[in-house]
Amino acid sequence: MKKKWVLIGASLFLILILFFALLHFPQVFLSKTLDHGPFSVYSTTPLEAPEDWHVLLDSAQLMLEKSELHSPDQRYLLFMAKGTTYESLLKWVGWNKPFAFAFLNREIYLATPNILEGQFSRNNTEYEKRLMLQLIVHESVHVQQDAEGVKRGLPPWVNEGYAEYVSHAPIYQQSDYSLADVVKELQEMRGEYWLRSDYGYWDIWEYKYYRSLVEYLIEVEGLSIREIIERQTEWNPAALFEQIKTYYDQD
Repeated sequence: MKKKWVLIGASLFLILILFFALLHFPQVFLSKTLDHGPFSVYSTTPLEAPEDWHVLLDSAQLMLEKSELHSPDQRYLLFMAKGTTYESLLKWVGWNKPFAFAFLNREIYLATPNILEGQFSRNNTEYEKRLMLQLIVHESVHVQQDAEGVKRGLPPWVNEGYAEYVSHAPIYQQSDYSLADVVKELQEMRGEYWLRSDYGYWDIWEYKYYRSLVEYLIEVEGLSIREIIERQTEWNPAALFEQIKTYYDQD
């Protein structure tokens, strides 16, 4: 009887190991359909309009090369997992809720790409649409953070704030852009869950808030992201936002 339970326990242990191994290797469920520059895109079917994908990924690469965490040797593995067996596995551990996420040099997209419209979408709601360029750059910055060994343990305002900062470069590089206007909008919309992103899509309020904190420290205080990471405990996000409001005379 004891031997039977030992065998059952060992079998369950092996099943768990196999389960988590499969979670870490989406390649088992998704074949590679496109290689371009530092990117490899995986999907169950060939990607529509590969030439448009090339243009998109070239733009993403240019933005990622301006990140302080950029490495010329970095590879980016993008898995289009919406509607796949892999997404079903994620449901078992509750990881299927994010629109997209990155871990261990892998980017998992749980939304459907529409390259001709340049957006990801799911569930046919206006709140679940994102610009493809912005989202790919955002998740790729998380891969850079992983490669640097700094992603784990970063507070959300640094972790997400820097990914948002890099992925919004086309926005804040416009001549009529003003961080002061962003801060004013954040203050006026405080308490709301959804907020229009600068790209015109809905996103949660915190993401623009986190970006404003990192953007201020980099663009106004002149700090590098590595300095921010090293000194992260010096700032309380709420207090830092109050400091930013004072700087822009918005008290």
